[in-house]
Amino acid sequence: MSFRYLKRHFSTATNAIALLSRPEFKIGRIVDVVKHPNADKLYVSSISVGNNYASGTSNTLTVCSGLVDYFSVPELLQRRVVVVTNLKPSKMRGVTSEAMLLAGEKSGKVELVEPPMSGREGESLHFEGVEITSEESANQLHLPAKRLKKSEWSQLAEGLQTNDQREVVFHSQIGSKRIYALVGASTEKCTLATLAQAVVR
Repeated sequence: MSFRYLKRHFSTATNAIALLSRPEFKIGRIVDVVKHPNADKLYVSSISVGNNYASGTSNTLTVCSGLVDYFSVPELLQRRVVVVTNLKPSKMRGVTSEAMLLAGEKSGKVELVEPPMSGREGESLHFEGVEITSEESANQLHLPAKRLKKSEWSQLAEGLQTNDQREVVFHSQIGSKRIYALVGASTEKCTLATLAQAVVR
């Protein structure tokens, strides 16, 4: 086995690990949901992701999501969810969405990703086997995480899916082609209710 091959193999594996350490996933709770005033297919939700340690108040994010065809308002209220919190905020038909709900889809059916039962609101999630980075350390100190680039999220989303046990995993197509599960502090895994081998976005 050549040194050049080993170097390339190590580089691609390192790139996969670096990518998995970039997104900030948090456990949230939907505290309010309304129909988007300018888009029939969108909800505008307020999602609590724990306390703001600077002010001592609840940290709530506004999130637009295309879930109108799949969930009623009562089905979403007070639901525990997984949220990507360090994407760049974007305007959706006049309403700024500050984060993204993680959901799975298969054969036209959509389910929200369910966080670990033992996880608390505001808890950060990570991919199992990915070492804590300086950014994650900063998050533990309640500092804002670095923004996740759109290109980084697109690359990550290509490998997100559920396995046969309905667990949310990232299936790396580079380096060692390992499979990394999305877990909480207790290593309990995030799941979908019924959908195995589903696409997760």
